[in-house]
Amino acid sequence: ALRRAALLVAAHPQDATLCFLAAELYLRHERTDDAVALLRRVRLDPAIAPGERLRASNRLVDVHLARPDERALAMRELRTIVREHAGSAAAAGAARLLTELSAE
Repeated sequence: ALRRAALLVAAHPQDATLCFLAAELYLRHERTDDAVALLRRVRLDPAIAPGERLRASNRLVDVHLARPDERALAMRELRTIVREHAGSAAAAGAARLLTELSAE
């Protein structure tokens, strides 16, 4: 399943739904680094819709917060959300979480 997912993503790199499914598959198989790389690629691809890029950012925050040594990476991703989605509810939520994490 993992190999097929990788082949499908390679054949359809701008299919955000496929990329999210593959990333979740990687996470279930404890291939977190592969999932993170795929989510980052989605977040950085200007051909992918902004809402899907935001979804990738949010998932990256979740993944980084689940790994105690990656809190700084989660905070960096939250700052990206605040910057790239300024004025949105997502940015406001990211700012709140940044404040909470900074206070801990």
